[in-house]
Amino acid sequence: ARERGDAQASLRLLERAAELAPGDADPLSEIALTHLTVRDLRLAERALRQALALAPDHRRSLANLAALLQYRGHLLEAIGLHRRFLAVDPADIEVRCNFAKALGDAGQFDAAREECEAALRGSPGDARLLATLGVVLWDAGRAETALETLGRAAIRDPGDDTALVNLAYGQQQLGRLSEAIVPLEQAAPATPHTARVA
Repeated sequence: ARERGDAQASLRLLERAAELAPGDADPLSEIALTHLTVRDLRLAERALRQALALAPDHRRSLANLAALLQYRGHLLEAIGLHRRFLAVDPADIEVRCNFAKALGDAGQFDAAREECEAALRGSPGDARLLATLGVVLWDAGRAETALETLGRAAIRDPGDDTALVNLAYGQQQLGRLSEAIVPLEQAAPATPHTARVA
């Protein structure tokens, strides 16, 4: 129901599932995702917190609540939740990227860089980690190293619009407009409906 865009039916069914399995965190985690599809962040957060009250190490709820709080600017709590998740599943690249970005957003640039570098030792050359490291380096004021790292990420995954858009943004901020256009032209065919690229 959620995937076909019927959030009301999705919530009705998931709430019934939660009633039938009151000790199960999964329906609550899914309820949160349905709330997120209609941009109700407050109800999504409440459902995720309820899921974690039932199962403190519920990985999907930990990851989603951390990402939601990070999006809303509650960085210290998000960082704590990312740490809890990674204590259970240290190999999850997406959460490690979110963790590093949250550290950087909180001004903990050295810790953010170290997190990226540690993750890259386990997954050498991973484009997502390189792109995150590039953003962290840019935010820390290391422009040229950031652009070089973002360039490596774009080579590793030519369809990664995150690396390409940030590479273009960095070139533009440095006044290199013709160089900024190149990664955007590269990203456009793969992501024609991405607003940032357009």
